[in-house]
Amino acid sequence: MTDFNIINKISIKNKTYLLVLLSVVVALILLFVSNNGLKAILIEQENLTYSTSIERYTNKLILEEQRYRLNTNGSIYDFKAANRAYDNAISYMDKLHQILSEVDKLNNSSLLLENSKRTRQSTNQYKNLYLRGVSLLTELKKQATILETEGEYITLIIQEYVESKRTEIKQDLSKETIEKINNGSNIWQYTYVTRLHEKKYRLSPDNVVLDAFNNDYQFMMAEWKRLKKMSNQSFEINKLNDFNASSKKYKNAMRLWVDFNKQLVTEVLPKMKELGNNVIASAIQSANLSVKHMSDKRNNIALTLLTVSIFTILLGILIGSMIAKSISQPLGKLKEHALAISDGKYETRIKVISKDEIGQLADAFNHMTTTIAKEMARREQAEKAQRRSQKMDAVGQLTGGIAHDFNNILGIILGNLELLEIYANNNEDIITRVHIIEKAGLRAADLTRQLLSFSRREAKQISTVNINQAISEMTEIISRSLTPEIEVKYILTEDLWLTEIDKGDFSDTLLNLCINARDSIKDHGYLTVETGNVTIDTPPAETANLNTGQYIKLSISDSGEGISDEFKERIYEPFFTTKEQGKGTGLGLSMVYAFVNRSNGFITCDSKTGVGTTFNIYLPKANIEAPLTMTQNKNPVDPLPAGNETILIVDDEEALIELAKDMLENKGYHILTASDGKQALEQLAKSPEIKLLFSDIVMPNGINGYELAEQATLNRNDLKVLLTSGFSEKDEPRDNKIRFNKNRLNKPYSQAELLTKIRSTLDETETH
Repeated sequence: MTDFNIINKISIKNKTYLLVLLSVVVALILLFVSNNGLKAILIEQENLTYSTSIERYTNKLILEEQRYRLNTNGSIYDFKAANRAYDNAISYMDKLHQILSEVDKLNNSSLLLENSKRTRQSTNQYKNLYLRGVSLLTELKKQATILETEGEYITLIIQEYVESKRTEIKQDLSKETIEKINNGSNIWQYTYVTRLHEKKYRLSPDNVVLDAFNNDYQFMMAEWKRLKKMSNQSFEINKLNDFNASSKKYKNAMRLWVDFNKQLVTEVLPKMKELGNNVIASAIQSANLSVKHMSDKRNNIALTLLTVSIFTILLGILIGSMIAKSISQPLGKLKEHALAISDGKYETRIKVISKDEIGQLADAFNHMTTTIAKEMARREQAEKAQRRSQKMDAVGQLTGGIAHDFNNILGIILGNLELLEIYANNNEDIITRVHIIEKAGLRAADLTRQLLSFSRREAKQISTVNINQAISEMTEIISRSLTPEIEVKYILTEDLWLTEIDKGDFSDTLLNLCINARDSIKDHGYLTVETGNVTIDTPPAETANLNTGQYIKLSISDSGEGISDEFKERIYEPFFTTKEQGKGTGLGLSMVYAFVNRSNGFITCDSKTGVGTTFNIYLPKANIEAPLTMTQNKNPVDPLPAGNETILIVDDEEALIELAKDMLENKGYHILTASDGKQALEQLAKSPEIKLLFSDIVMPNGINGYELAEQATLNRNDLKVLLTSGFSEKDEPRDNKIRFNKNRLNKPYSQAELLTKIRSTLDETETH
């Protein structure tokens, strides 16, 4: 497998040259083997020469050993001859070492090298034994000299002592003097006998002679002690002290000579022959092994040539197959993975096992697959976001239509309730019931308002807004909306960019998110409102058709229960809620989502169950740095203004026509009615006294409210127009919308709202 990996690292171009290189290698190997054969023959000749030298020096070594042992046999010592034999033996052993080193250089046989090692070890032991023998001979020679010197000296001392006493006897023939002469003579006699035994032992070492030497020495020293007790003259004492000192040296020299001689005879000489034989045998064996090794090497050359040739051929076949496999196998893998990708398996990857062009292709293939997988994932996320957006659009259209019809019904109900209250003639029971029904109707009207807010895709009043300022204006409302156990923290970035949004929608969005966080927090917790400037280079995958650029980021974070993964995809759907029944309509986040889309921004949700939730809203930075403008409150108007003008009411709901007619006629207006645009145009043509056209926008029979207003004002520049609708502006026809959208009354409306809007429209001085 390792060899195959090496092949994979070679480029295809270089692989084509490999077989040519193999043939060159074969030729070089054969040349090398032939050259080694010639070298082997030359080395064999040198080995024969060295073998002859080994035999010659081993014979000389045997001769010198015999000479050495002859002159150091324990009884006859010829120190000069022994040293000469030692020097020659050491020289021959050094020569053997040199020859063995040369033989080792010529041969690499483990057996031969091991034998050479043993030969050197034997030679070193042999040499060490020689060295010890020489050392002992040196000591023997030294002690022999001491024995001769000290033996002569003690004899001379005792002789001088006796002679002095003989002279003294001529002058004083006392008993004490005679006794001293006798003791001195005894010592002299024992000295002579002791030296006789010493010389006899040195000529022929024998334990009996050694014992006699020791006994005579003890008798001699005993006589010396008796003589010393009798001596009182300084001359006598000095001579006896000198005798004692020399006797001790003499005795010690004899002891050392005996010891060294025993070591030489018992330890050196017997082993010398054995070690010499080992050295000679090992050296001769090394020579024989060297010759045999070279002979075997010569015989193996032919076999080596044959083996190398066969091996080279097999190697060529093996490398060729490996080269073919290194190309075909990766290509097969590429084919398999290409088919897998064609089946949509984008997670597949090719294991790159080579560094050649195919390996580079595999790397590129893997990079391509990774890119495709990322792109497919991005597309899937984008499609998912797009589907969600389309779903929300569809739901918005549905809710807009429902809200329109519901507004018409609510308009009828609420309007008639107002009239019923007027006609009740202060009947408290009837008025109480009317208020209960009216309260329920207003709740339903607020619900339709939220539905219309969700379905609306364009902001009503765009203005340049500083988010920080808008949040600051909402802090009191937010505090009242939360419980005291919730800690609110505001982190507002200075120098925050401006954005162009509907400020009212933003306030609703902020309040909805804070209330949503409040409902998620159990007991104590925190709510954080944070703003910042961000630049987005890569939009999140969950956003569809989002442009990169600069955004203002609003983050609402809470420590509530969090949102589970199964609900995250549905949190923006209208009426979807996880709250208990009666605690939420499910429209809060839908309105937030609609506001963000209308503002050309996007929203993300990061939530973990049991930890909390963070909603991040990104609103585009305004193109201009405009200061904020505050909307001034309008002057209050008369809550129920009256009039006497003629008004044409146009609506496809007959009940709404009757309701508006009753409300206006009660305040003095003259009312004409029409159920569609065609009837309205006919009525306008025959009734020039009409001062105001009050028309529904969405009507059947091909003419909508905007088209009716356009045709009605072609020849009547003084005609005032007031439009009404239960739809959001997105779901209404757009022709001439901008011109007539200034005067608009949303359904459901109250009597006060209707009368006020009618009066303000009639009182306008602007002409159409």
